[in-house]
Amino acid sequence: MFDLSALDTPRLTGRGDLQQSLRPHLEGGVLLTSRRGSVGYGATSMARRLAKEAEPDFPDGCIEINLRGSVPGNYAQPTATSIHRRVAVMLDQNTSLPEDERALRKHYQAILAQHKIVLILDDVASSSQLRPLLPRKGSTVIVTSQVDLASSFPRLHAAYIGELTPNDAVQLMSQGAPEITNLPRQAMRRISERLESNPLALRIIAPLLGAPHGLTPKNLVRALESAYRRIVALRGSPSPNTPIDVAIETSYEALPPDLRQHFEALAIFPAPFGESAAAAVWKIPAAEARESLGVLAGMALVDRLADSGLYEVHQRVRTFTQEFLLGQSQRSEELVARYVGHYLRGAIQVSAALSVPSPRGLPRNMSPYPFWDHIPIAWHRLNGEAPGWPKPPGMDRWIREFPLHGRTLLNVLLSRAEYRDWLSRSLSTTEGTEAARLQCALLGALGQTQAEMAQHHDAIVSFERQAKVARDCEAQDYEAEALMFAGTSHGALGELQRAESSWRRAIELFELLGDARAQEIHPWLSQLRESI
Repeated sequence: MFDLSALDTPRLTGRGDLQQSLRPHLEGGVLLTSRRGSVGYGATSMARRLAKEAEPDFPDGCIEINLRGSVPGNYAQPTATSIHRRVAVMLDQNTSLPEDERALRKHYQAILAQHKIVLILDDVASSSQLRPLLPRKGSTVIVTSQVDLASSFPRLHAAYIGELTPNDAVQLMSQGAPEITNLPRQAMRRISERLESNPLALRIIAPLLGAPHGLTPKNLVRALESAYRRIVALRGSPSPNTPIDVAIETSYEALPPDLRQHFEALAIFPAPFGESAAAAVWKIPAAEARESLGVLAGMALVDRLADSGLYEVHQRVRTFTQEFLLGQSQRSEELVARYVGHYLRGAIQVSAALSVPSPRGLPRNMSPYPFWDHIPIAWHRLNGEAPGWPKPPGMDRWIREFPLHGRTLLNVLLSRAEYRDWLSRSLSTTEGTEAARLQCALLGALGQTQAEMAQHHDAIVSFERQAKVARDCEAQDYEAEALMFAGTSHGALGELQRAESSWRRAIELFELLGDARAQEIHPWLSQLRESI
């Protein structure tokens, strides 16, 4: 999220006093923590509401980043470097990002100081994850976490969010099913007590009391008690998140079989997603996907971010559905393949659009921002590096080719070191294959990336490998390109005679091919002779 006018600000129930007490502290930063170390108490909703109210004082907008601290496996959590890059690019698309981590962090702080934004850092895992992200001046921050970080960051105003009062709990449920206002208050309070007044659990369960389900409070309590016994028997003992799991289980049982399948599949999405992504994963037409998402949103199993048109699955809901999904190995493989294919194809389209600058900018559906979360995770899953998720079979071609086809976008999303590692992984899958020209292209991209990092010795090794493979498959265009770039790296190392030799041979090959790059090298060669 960037423009505060488009920030999704859901209604908050029973939080008015807390919200009002936090306003004076926004300038110095706010830390929101669930009192019981659980989720579903509305910390993210509160953060968004506070950011919206701060618009007059922070007119440059809002950036919200989910640090996924409650997601198992470090692979899913964005690095500090990734967040520094993301924020800097979102605030200044023309900015030149340093590759050195310290220099990048300094640049990040400088650009935050030049702007007045609200930075929402959602679901922070630890103090070490948060510390390098806090703005020092200019902008402010709202942090949400399941971990109590107050003692580590005394500068932030700490607030704890707990259960709703009985009256507020009934009011929240009535938002999901207006019919609740006509039901006995005592029965509704019993439902709330069974779910320990957890707002997320109450939101999920409320639609079951309305049309078309129309459960009576008595029958709903029975269903909740039955779900509670099953979950505790399965997991051994209750936990702070058990009320949410009970609500999800009860709502899941009320879904028709086809919608259950769709709901389970949403575990595949680690971040907000669009209707086209759901349609691709479900393998159904977009109109049907829109209808299914509407039903699931009406049951509060999915949140629709109305202004952006995206959908979001709460992390606890995703964890619940993931247990169903990962128990079905073949289906999990198919869904991972669809998810990966959808986002990598989309990334290639955006990369192509970025390669041709337009004075009007990119259309909204071509923005690189929705890919910040999905592309790194899709890449990890594609390579079988995501704990718990199966490696999709038959997709090695994507590993070999995506870093090249998505290069322009990846230059925005990744640091040079990260892109170098992706290229190295791609190269490892081309060994022993017939894809010689592809290997040439990958070696060339790897060498250029290493040169950009001033790793010229490594770059020369890559260019020499590229030239050898190119000679073996008679690809003179790639051989000439390798010699051209190798000459530049030799020059950077002060190896002027080797640079001259490489450039002379590159010119010969480019002239033989009628390639205009021969004319580009002639001035370089003249300057080099003067140096010698």
